[in-house]
Amino acid sequence: MEDNVYQIPIGGKWTLEDLYVFPRAYEQCYFAYLALSVPDALQDPDDRIVHAFEAFPWQGGYSAVGFYNQLKWAVPRRRRPRVTRISYSSPGIIELGGLAVSVAVIIEKVVHVLGNAAKGASQSYSATYRDMQKRKLLRIKTENEIRRLTTTDQRVIKEHAEELTGILNVDLELLNERTGSPYKSLKILLSLFRRVRSLALFQRSGKLRLK
Repeated sequence: MEDNVYQIPIGGKWTLEDLYVFPRAYEQCYFAYLALSVPDALQDPDDRIVHAFEAFPWQGGYSAVGFYNQLKWAVPRRRRPRVTRISYSSPGIIELGGLAVSVAVIIEKVVHVLGNAAKGASQSYSATYRDMQKRKLLRIKTENEIRRLTTTDQRVIKEHAEELTGILNVDLELLNERTGSPYKSLKILLSLFRRVRSLALFQRSGKLRLK
């Protein structure tokens, strides 16, 4: 995996909250796409990666926090994105080093897709979430509950996951391989969607100026 420098063009007026929200969302997206887009990016799939994709029940916010932290810790510090320069003007840049540019480009493309098709993408997310809620699939807490899912529920989960992977540019086969569970895959996709959507809001407000 080649490390390089990647520049994120910015504009508009940033707040202190923006400087917290954006780096956190970007970093979490980066580590998720790194694990799912570059097969050998994380070197050997050590216990931390296996744990991140398999172990969390994805019930409540704790699972999401643990998942993204686990992925981050699995990446050697020298390969984690780091800020090398910030120029705050109109336009300005946030320059990152130590990252896989190919992964940064994937994030850029997905943010564009979500920004340009914001209404349709948000409707897909909302429809998925409402359906999961209606079927009481958001309350699952144990592996036994996942194994007892009906054939209909399994089919619905698969269909929703396929729709979201189309929006998020994620390899569903690889994701299912890592999680070992289409249900967990869908919960991860819902979580990743929220984080990409957060970046897309920066783009639509003019605070990001991705080409």
